[in-house]
Amino acid sequence: MWEYDRFVAMRDPRKGGLYMEALSAEITARVQEEISDNCIELIAKDQEHPCACVYAITTGDYVIAMAKKIAGNKKEPRTHEIIRGMIVKKDQLSAFCQEILWQNRMEQIFFPCNTDYDHPEKWELPLVEKTNSESDIALVDEWKGRTAIWFLKALIQIKRRNMKIQLIVDEGAELQTLAMLSCVEELAQAKLFITANGECTLRNPDIVILNQIRYQDKRKYRMMTLEELVDFGKDATGVEEDEEEEDSDEKNINEVLHLCIDYISDEEITEYNLDDAIENLKQMKRYLYRSFIRKLRKKLFHFEEMEGHYVKRYMKLLYLAYKKMETVHTDPMKIELAPYDFNAMYYFLKKKAKSKRELKRFLVMMLEMQFEECADQFKTYRVHRAIQDIVESDYL
Repeated sequence: MWEYDRFVAMRDPRKGGLYMEALSAEITARVQEEISDNCIELIAKDQEHPCACVYAITTGDYVIAMAKKIAGNKKEPRTHEIIRGMIVKKDQLSAFCQEILWQNRMEQIFFPCNTDYDHPEKWELPLVEKTNSESDIALVDEWKGRTAIWFLKALIQIKRRNMKIQLIVDEGAELQTLAMLSCVEELAQAKLFITANGECTLRNPDIVILNQIRYQDKRKYRMMTLEELVDFGKDATGVEEDEEEEDSDEKNINEVLHLCIDYISDEEITEYNLDDAIENLKQMKRYLYRSFIRKLRKKLFHFEEMEGHYVKRYMKLLYLAYKKMETVHTDPMKIELAPYDFNAMYYFLKKKAKSKRELKRFLVMMLEMQFEECADQFKTYRVHRAIQDIVESDYL
């Protein structure tokens, strides 16, 4: 049976909001204060996906916590999170990650089906038997050999440079990714704060395993896939301990990439800003532009906020991402009649869309963008209606 020091936090407007409802007597006032100041206020992605976190505290132990979003209870009728957490000793972290996190058993431990959300402090820790399944071995294999070294180096660099990473993984793999990174992080002794399926409104986690950030400052986060995190670790191989600078080429690409993603939601960034930045990148080295385009397509694929005023700017970047290379000498942000790989754009949106209805909406937005730029003498509502008819008949 697992034995850990535990705490429970919940909301009660009469007590000022979020507060510690219960905690083990063994948790010192200093540790309680550190948790309350740094990682207690977790926000879950939604009601179906509780937020999990691993936070390294100054004692050398780890906080493993889960926030469950509920519709309301007697103390707080509005939708809110209930947080349950454990203090895990350093030498217990790897076992916990392999036997609980990796096997997606965390919700079973933290919020079993019989949870009383009116009295979440009544948390009876279920009996958890150790397992010797192939899944345990699989986790160990995930971070063996060179891949482990590259993950190790990546996490060390993230800590050293005070970087913030938004990690994009396949849906359903968030907790397993948290387990793997936590095991490697313990080896690296990087003391990172990592969340999965949610965020923290008290401080910015070092790594957020989440497809769409809502509460953290997006501008501080660099979006990566696991493969890109490995590549980042590879690039760090041989870097001296006191070296703080990124590879200059990669830095130049990432600066333009971040500017593009910020452009979608920040109206203060203009097309002229992007034109200048992209043109400068092309003039440095042609292969940098190709690398930039590949990364831009990945960023656009994982960008979730496809509503409102974001849409037009997003579609402009989509046209940039699929502008044929032989035409890149023209103004990057100028939309023209023909030099685009429309087949590739269609398949990009088809893969991104979660339904036929969403695909239709994406295609209408994409085609409207070109009409607005290249044939602005047409009336908007007629163009919209005509494009809807085309999409309905020819694409779906």
